[in-house]
Amino acid sequence: GSCHMAPQAHALSMLFPALSRQLTEGLFRTCFQDENGDFQQIPLFSDQNKVDEPAGVVDSRMLALLRLHQEWKASGDRSWLESLYPLALRTLDYCIRMFDSEEKGMPVGRRRLTLGFAASAPEPYTAALYLAALAAMEELAGDIGRGDDAGRFKLLAGRAQRMMETLFQGEH
Repeated sequence: GSCHMAPQAHALSMLFPALSRQLTEGLFRTCFQDENGDFQQIPLFSDQNKVDEPAGVVDSRMLALLRLHQEWKASGDRSWLESLYPLALRTLDYCIRMFDSEEKGMPVGRRRLTLGFAASAPEPYTAALYLAALAAMEELAGDIGRGDDAGRFKLLAGRAQRMMETLFQGEH
């Protein structure tokens, strides 16, 4: 439960800051990290290992990056951020590699969402989270002196912004 839904619990950081930071740290140190940056799943039944799509849910990853950004803004604890930044970078790199491998700024391909369905076509929910995660990581990278990373994320966020605009035609 905490690996899957905790990224969505943003009010927690305001109510219980210490607990929230521990949960955020656990997301990156435990849930999202294997050697490839893939989501760690603990199957309850052996047949759950037989999944024909990328493991983990893409929106949960991006929400976790936004949560890390929120925790950093609230605490200002640079050493905490520096300790988690490599894991956050691995998480975002995984999202880019799996869902935006051409770095066009739009998640594509089959992806599971915490909303209870899988998407394969471009859609605004995932696109907006991707844009927000890129912008958050740009700021985090800049704040700890990772200028090259910040520049890469800024460029990709610009592409994501332009792609987001193609999803809305002004008719709906």
